This record gives sequence, C-alpha cells and structure tokens, in this order.
Amino acid sequence: MSTLDQAKLQTLLDETARKTGVPGSAVAVLHRGVLTEAATGVTNLRTNVATTTDTLFQIGSISKLWTAVLVLELVDEGIVGLDDPVQKHLPEFQVADADVSATITLRHLLTHSGGFDGDYFTDTGRGSDAIAQFVAQLHTSEQFFAPGKMFAYNNAGWVVLGRLIEVLREQDFHSVVRERLYAPLGLEFTATLPEEALLYRTAVGHVRGAEDEGWIPAPVWSLPHSTAPTGAALTMSAGSLATFATMLAHDGVAENGTRILSPDIARLLHRHHATLPVQGFIGDRFGHGAFLYDYEGGTAFGHDGQTIGQTAYLRVLPDHDLVIVVMTNRESPIVLFETIVGYVLETLTPVRLIPVPEAPTPQHVEATLIVGSYANNSLTAEVTIDDTGQAYVQLGSPNLPMGNQPPLAIAALNRYTYLSQVKGDAPAIPFHFIDTDNSGTADFLSFVRLLRRV
Repeated sequence: MSTLDQAKLQTLLDETARKTGVPGSAVAVLHRGVLTEAATGVTNLRTNVATTTDTLFQIGSISKLWTAVLVLELVDEGIVGLDDPVQKHLPEFQVADADVSATITLRHLLTHSGGFDGDYFTDTGRGSDAIAQFVAQLHTSEQFFAPGKMFAYNNAGWVVLGRLIEVLREQDFHSVVRERLYAPLGLEFTATLPEEALLYRTAVGHVRGAEDEGWIPAPVWSLPHSTAPTGAALTMSAGSLATFATMLAHDGVAENGTRILSPDIARLLHRHHATLPVQGFIGDRFGHGAFLYDYEGGTAFGHDGQTIGQTAYLRVLPDHDLVIVVMTNRESPIVLFETIVGYVLETLTPVRLIPVPEAPTPQHVEATLIVGSYANNSLTAEVTIDDTGQAYVQLGSPNLPMGNQPPLAIAALNRYTYLSQVKGDAPAIPFHFIDTDNSGTADFLSFVRLLRRV
C-alpha cells in the first residue's frame, strides 16, 4: 500500500503557500484509516499567530454537505420524503410566486433546482429565530425558472432546509449539528458560533486590498448568522472535516463505527442527479448535496467552500478510501489546491486531475448577445467590450464585502460560454450566457450563480 510522506507534504505546502501568497493553510489526508496532516503560515496577518493542524477554519459552502446529511437523516427515519413539497413541513415557506412556491420540493432544494433567486444573505440578527426570520423574508425572491428545469446554485434554498431541520428536530440548527454530527463523529476541534471558535486557534479570512496592499484581513469574520445552513457558521480543523467526509466515503458509517445514514441514503448524496451547464470547473455533475468531479482514471465527490476571505476544498474518492481536505484563509488559492491534491492523487492513486480547459485564440464576440448589466439580490455583473473587441466582466455586490474586484477579461469557449483569463493564482471562471427565448440577447448570466439581465 502506498503511503504519504508527511515531510514531503509539509515541504510542498510550505513552498506553495509562500510562492502564491497564502497567509495560512492546513491540509488533512485520510487514507485507509491513516491521517496525515500539515499546516503552514499564520492564522491572521495582523497577529501573526502560527497556523497549526488543529487550527479552525470556516468551511463555507461545504456546510451544505452537513445540512444535506441532516435532511437525509430525516428521510432515513421516514419523517420526510424527498419529493414532499417544502410547504408540507414548512407552511410559511414562500417565494414571490405563490403558485410556484407550493410546488417546490425538498429534492429541488437539495439539488439546486428550485428556480428562485438564491443569493440572499439577509442579516436577521443573532437570535435563535434568525433562520426562521430569514425564511420569512424570502417572499420577495423572484422566480427565475420553473422548479426542476435546470441547475442554478441556490444558497437560500439551503437556509430553508436548515429551517426545516429546526422545525422537525425542535432545536436550533447549531444544536442539531453539534448533537447529531459533531458528538457522534467524535469531533473535538469544531465550532458553530464565533464565541466557540474563540476557544481555539482560529483563522481569519483575507481579501484583496488596494493594488499596493496585497492580501489584508477581512473586515468581518463571517457571513450573517441567519445563513448558517448554507455556509456561514461551521468552523473546524482540517482533520475534523476529513473525519466527517470519511463517513460519507464509507456509506454512512463513521471511523468510530457509528452509523449516521443507511447505505442507500448515504450514497444518494453523491449519486448523479444533474449535469452542470459548464463542466470541468467547479464540478461536472451534482447529486443531492455534493458535486461530482470526473478525473482521469476515476471520479471524486465533494464541495468547495468560500466565505469572506476563507476558502476550503474537500475531495472524496470512495474507491480508494481517500479523503483530501485543503483549508486556507485567503480567497480562491487554486494553485495551492491543485498542487496539494495533485501530489496526493499521484502518490496514492492512479487518478489524475484534468487541467481546466483553456480558451482558444480569440473568437468573434457577439456584443448584442452578452453586453449588459446582470444582477440578483446579492451580486451584480457588468459585461462590456472595449475598442479592441476584448470582453470584460466586472463583478460587484450591493451587500457583501467582496474586497477589491478588478474587471475580468473573458474569452469565448463557444458562442454562449466565456472563460476568464487567469492571471497569477486566480481560478478560471466560466461565464455562461443563456438566451431562453432565442432572441439573440442573453436574459441570464450563469457562473454557477444565476443573474438576470437588468
């Protein structure tokens, strides 16, 4: 059996983080029951406290896998069905279209196919009713497409699932996570609230400052309390996340022997349900909570998590009993992720990462199709073309602290899909323009999130 050399992993992490400007990072690899860990850098450029393997990082949207497990537990127990309308268990759930609201199911929410504007990050305070208040405010959410018609990343849908869990378990979401997952899995280095995280060595996020500032500590530590089920609260060490993921790799059975889910229900989380509009970037397919990744020689499932200035990556390869976790306190350090995951795969498996597709030599750009302003509740995108024919996307937000966001040059992969031109350590982003009525003018822009032309 191949084994991972901890010293080599440590050296690779140290060197890559230094070269790519990642303030701090922790890695955990759990292979056939053997845990290998490494950590580098500092938790906070303001305090310079060293990052260790037990440092807590926010896991962002990887939290959705935890929320999915809690929903699938309810399915396992026969309390809910995946095709139950949400309103059967949560009568107060409603988006702007009342008729459509009644048809949205739990499966739609678990598979990002609810069709309503999901980029809501409403701050409803720190009270125990924060998630309930968030759901109550979704009555303004615009319906972009019919439920089940297509995949479009929907953060708000996962908050609704979190509220469903609260109602049916008769506890607040944080308590359910601690009692039904943290405790049975035997996880020590975990938190759901900032005051819990303060009891540990905890990372602070970093965002882009002005051009001469580089990376600076983020102005806030987390997204609003109300968005915990979609990615604002769960905070843990890389090893703790790896232990959770190994339970998924083992069809619902934890390393300590505790069964969390039945085998069939556990596999549902990563069973192919939908194909993504553009493959090869954030994933290729989607199950009931997890992305699926098609690699050379095999497949993986998992999720990425990005919150304010922190990025985490999780990849699970059940066929090789392998879990890889990479946590960082910086936005989108794609080179570090690819370097670490590539090394682990090459050492332990025959599986290899597939390079992200590159945009070909510049093609004709259809200005009428793509140029314009797009927005949803939390994001904006301005698409322009300069005098040379170069297209750009300027991203922004009216209510999220995104830091300095320079315009992104994009090049056409085909008529409807453009790829951001990567500079330095930035990840390539696919921008997919959707012309639903074949008018020659796109009415939606998708880069996983969906924005309507305004």
